[in-house]
Amino acid sequence: MNNILIVYSSRIPTVELLCDVMRCFSEEDFTVREMAHIDVRKKDIEWANIVLSIRPFNKSAYAITSAAKESGRQVIVYLDDDLLNLPHIYSSRIREFFTLISFEKNCEYLKKVLEHCDVLWGSSPYFIHRYKQYVTGARCVCTNICKELNDVREPSVNPDSCSILYTGSANHYRQLNDLVIPAINKLIGKYPNIVLTCVGMRKQNIADCKAEVICIPWMDYADYYSMVSNMSFDIGVAPTLQEDFYRCKYFNKFIEYSLLGITGIYTDDYPYRYVVQDSVNGFLTANTVDSWTDKIDFVLSNRELAKETVVNAQKYCAEKFSKKRQLDEIKAEIPELFLKGNNKYLPVKYRPYRIHNAARKCANKAVALYEGLRP
Repeated sequence: MNNILIVYSSRIPTVELLCDVMRCFSEEDFTVREMAHIDVRKKDIEWANIVLSIRPFNKSAYAITSAAKESGRQVIVYLDDDLLNLPHIYSSRIREFFTLISFEKNCEYLKKVLEHCDVLWGSSPYFIHRYKQYVTGARCVCTNICKELNDVREPSVNPDSCSILYTGSANHYRQLNDLVIPAINKLIGKYPNIVLTCVGMRKQNIADCKAEVICIPWMDYADYYSMVSNMSFDIGVAPTLQEDFYRCKYFNKFIEYSLLGITGIYTDDYPYRYVVQDSVNGFLTANTVDSWTDKIDFVLSNRELAKETVVNAQKYCAEKFSKKRQLDEIKAEIPELFLKGNNKYLPVKYRPYRIHNAARKCANKAVALYEGLRP
C-alpha cells in the first residue's frame, strides 16, 4: 500500500474536489495525507511513496517535489489551468501587485516541476496537448474530475419566467459585458421580465443592463450549490473567450447547469465542444452579440425543447461522470497510485522556506482583508 502526500498552496475548489476523489479510494489502495505547502516538513516527504502536487506554482512546491524526486519518490502533478498564460485580470490592485511581482518566477518553478515529474495529470485534452512539451520522460494522462452527481434537480418549464444565471469571477466581466448583456438589452422589449443573476461579480463592474440585475458575492461552493438549487433559473449562460487559456479549462459549467436542471448556452468552442451537442444536451453559439441574442431568444421561445436538452444532459452526466467512472479512469490511467513503489529511498534533503512562506501568508491575508472591505 502506498502513502500519498497531496500538497497544494491553498484549499481552492480544485484542491477540495481532487482530495475528495482521492479519499473515495479504499485504504487498501493507498493512504492519503493532505497538506498545504507551508505546513510540509521533511518527515512528511519521508512518509510518502508518492507526492501528488496540485497546481505547483510557487517556490515551496518546487522544493517539495524536488526533494521527493531526488530521494527516489514518484512525483505526480495535477493541473487544471494554463498557469503559464494566466490572463492579467485582477479583482483588485493589491492582488495584481502581489501576483505580478512573483509571476515570472512562479512560471519558472512550474516548468522545473514539470521537467522532473513522473506523471502530468489533467482533465482537459486541450490542456494536456499544450503542456506535453514541458515534460521530459513523463507520461501525460487525462481523466474526468468533477463534482459528485448528487442532488440532481429535475428540469421544469415555467413559461412566465425569464431568469438567467451567470457565475464568474474577475476575469469573466469581459464576456459578460461584451456578449450577454448586449444580447439581453436587445431582447428586453420581447421579454420585459428578464432577470440576470450574477454570482461572484460586483455590480459596479457590470455594463448597463436594461433588465434587472442581481449580484451575489462568491461563497463556498457547497453554499453556492445549495443556494442555486433553491432558486429557479431558466437559462445558465457560459460565454468563454476564444483563446487558448480558456480552451484549456474544464467544462464544469456544463455539469453544474445540468445537475441544477438549468438549460445551458455555451460558446461554440472548447472546452464545451467536448461534451455539448447543439440542441441535444445544450446549446452552442458563436461569440457574437447577434448569435447570443438569437440563441437566448430561441431557448425562451422553445421551453419544451429546452427542457428536453436538460434531461439529455443529465443522462449524459450520469453515464460519463459518475464517481465510479471517475475512479475507474484513475485506476486505468495512473496505475502508479496503486502499485507498491520502491522502499529503498535516498535521504530526503528538504528545509521549508519559512521566511518565504510567512511572507506569502501575510500577502494572502492582506489581499483577503482589502477585498473583503471593499463595497
